[in-house]
Amino acid sequence: MNVEQTLTEELGAVARSISTPPPPSVTALVATAERVRSRRIGTTVAVSGLLAAAIVGAVVLGNDLGHPDSAPPITKVSIAPLPTGAAPRIPYVIGSTLYVGGQPISGSYRAATTAGTTTLAYPPAQAGNFNRFEVLHDGIKVANGLARDVVMSPDGTKVAWAEVDATSAHLIEIDGTTGRELGRLTVGPLPLRP
Repeated sequence: MNVEQTLTEELGAVARSISTPPPPSVTALVATAERVRSRRIGTTVAVSGLLAAAIVGAVVLGNDLGHPDSAPPITKVSIAPLPTGAAPRIPYVIGSTLYVGGQPISGSYRAATTAGTTTLAYPPAQAGNFNRFEVLHDGIKVANGLARDVVMSPDGTKVAWAEVDATSAHLIEIDGTTGRELGRLTVGPLPLRP
């Protein structure tokens, strides 16, 4: 017989000689569960009581044992407006006021577009499908008109639009810095599309 077989027989004999204990009774299990639950409830009540006592103590001591007159006086804090910095360099519209270089321009406006030192500003009045516009250079009005679309060169030196009436149409180009007309092209009658 080798060691492995000997060990297997001895362990088998020991295992056969041990009897398993009977399971606990249901009554004993219920009693143990009630004891554990009672301890947990008692611990919770004790911790809650200590916490409440600590809060009450902090309030009483924080209130200088009920003497509010000994509290430090309340200081008033003055609130200064936040700094806003310099006005934007480009023209902008707030409400219906156009600002150029931080200064308001007289009139009422709904929008503005800028390129270089030239600004296209749009007053609120419209006529049908056409928009009123003004061309400003450094905040000074140099031209105005009524058109569907107005285009400006990327550097703001030229502005163009189509002027349309019942019988003809003209493409107009002006100098964006002076308002001087640079060209006018007559466009023949255009076919209407449904």
